[in-house]
Amino acid sequence: MLALAGPTHSPTGCACLLRTRLFVTMRRCKSRWLRRCPPVALSVSVAGVPTIGQPATGNYTYTDANADVQGASTFRWVRSPSNSVAAGTNVATTMGYTPVAGDVGNFLFFCVTPVAATGATPGLEVCSPASQIGFASPIPTLSQWGMIILSILMGCFTTAFARRRR
Repeated sequence: MLALAGPTHSPTGCACLLRTRLFVTMRRCKSRWLRRCPPVALSVSVAGVPTIGQPATGNYTYTDANADVQGASTFRWVRSPSNSVAAGTNVATTMGYTPVAGDVGNFLFFCVTPVAATGATPGLEVCSPASQIGFASPIPTLSQWGMIILSILMGCFTTAFARRRR
């Protein structure tokens, strides 16, 4: 018998270290695998469109091929002038972040490093796609002159409507 060890991929896409003994039949070989897979963060995203003053929330799905429960996974928000996490700076380490005025025009990433309470841990960091930070849409308002003109128009329509009713 020959003992083998080496990296391979599990159905969840994580890199696993598999140890097995080479037997004549593949069925017997598969039943002897001992997997030690780190957890994986899937579907990492930012909820909504990040805008100044509006809280943004990071979302992800924790998975573990060994069914290990989730431990204290770590999070980070990265602000980058380009569409690359590597060029960015960390701005928060929580599940949520509220963009500030200095973030305008930059890209925002939510990154997760999944951690299992037991077993192989931590997993690889996974980041969301880039979200460009913008201003919240301002509430439309009228200037002083706009209010005066609107008042005059409303007065004219009211007078015309009152004369028609007589």
